[in-house]
Amino acid sequence: MNLDIKTSSNYIRLLTVGLFHAQRGQICRDLAKYLEASGKLELGPLYEALSTAALTELESPDPAWVTRFVQHQLKTRLPRKDGKFFIQGLIELWTLGHRRLRRDLPPEQVHSGLRIAGDAVDGMIGCAIDFLIKRGMDADNQLPCWETLIELGRTHRELHMLSHIKHDLLDIYDPTEMYATLERGMLDTFHLRNLNFALVNHKESYIEVPPSSWHDPNRSEAWRYPLDSPHIFCDVIRTGKAEVIDGWDPRYYEQTIDKHGHLMIRRRP
Repeated sequence: MNLDIKTSSNYIRLLTVGLFHAQRGQICRDLAKYLEASGKLELGPLYEALSTAALTELESPDPAWVTRFVQHQLKTRLPRKDGKFFIQGLIELWTLGHRRLRRDLPPEQVHSGLRIAGDAVDGMIGCAIDFLIKRGMDADNQLPCWETLIELGRTHRELHMLSHIKHDLLDIYDPTEMYATLERGMLDTFHLRNLNFALVNHKESYIEVPPSSWHDPNRSEAWRYPLDSPHIFCDVIRTGKAEVIDGWDPRYYEQTIDKHGHLMIRRRP
């Protein structure tokens, strides 16, 4: 592996590779449970081969190699009857890896790390879609460029996962469970570190932020702010403008003193 860790992008790639190395065995075991429950355990070795390819692509990016590798694996190891399921399994592989990286990457590097790892798997999803379409048409299996395959895979995966979120929400009537399902689905689908929902009560002039099952597992009570609060949640609601926090923002961060008398900077509760 030839990475220059002096640059932040390569450092994040190196860190992501290390975490993926450490977690790959458990990810494959979790995927095996999914395959067994679906009656497709025989596809396990194919997914393991592709997870190895994804790791190789992370370590030393070589789009031409990975597209040829995926194409060869599918041509020689994927039964025609399993084509549709195979794509779903790749999405499950993406989700399992995404969750573990989101949990283990440092907060300030979550988005970049998830994008690096996500592109590798999304590219393989796109490669598989392209291959299966052309195999069904008995067409030439020459693949498009890697960036196109990533976009194809990402678009298909996001639409697939958003459809599942919608389906899951149709059967839920409890608001707390609804927020948890929506939060989990959005975090699994996109490159997000955490997610909060702010519920506006215009009649009583306050907003309420339910606890996040992922980011605030120990918080059981909702946060509540008056609408005229300087907190950034309230500012967004009052102005209707999207906000991007870049550096110090007193609406989001605050200074406080810990029990030892040390100055701390923390996210506002």
